[in-house]
Amino acid sequence: SNNDEEHHQAFGEHTKISEEGRHKINQIRNNDPNFKTFEMDDDDVERFSDLAWELLGRYIAENDHLEELEEYCGLLNEKATLLFKYLTRSTSLKELNLFNDSFGLDSIESMIPFLENSPRFKTLSVGENDNLNSECFRLLIAALHDG
Repeated sequence: SNNDEEHHQAFGEHTKISEEGRHKINQIRNNDPNFKTFEMDDDDVERFSDLAWELLGRYIAENDHLEELEEYCGLLNEKATLLFKYLTRSTSLKELNLFNDSFGLDSIESMIPFLENSPRFKTLSVGENDNLNSECFRLLIAALHDG
């Protein structure tokens, strides 16, 4: 099917994404009930194409079991935007840990629909980020407060 072709294009061996990384993405895609925390590997994240970010957002949105997403390197603004564009309707995610990240206002703006529409979401950690300013926090507080 077209979905399998897209998946292979984004996550096939030719992408150099690690076998473990591909396995984790398949667990998310297949809605594995035992897979609750996705810790992204720095090297894999750097190899993600735009399509990979988009598909990952879709897979997470359609997953009923994934509770936590952790990312420790630099999730660039445009990548965060691609991910959250499709992540607006996750019913299971409770926690996002985005450490040492380079994202700023654009990324925060792209997260707002997710933050407002995810019923179980509780915790957003954004440690070691120098790009977050008062405007970013104002947006976050408003989104989390209304939710």
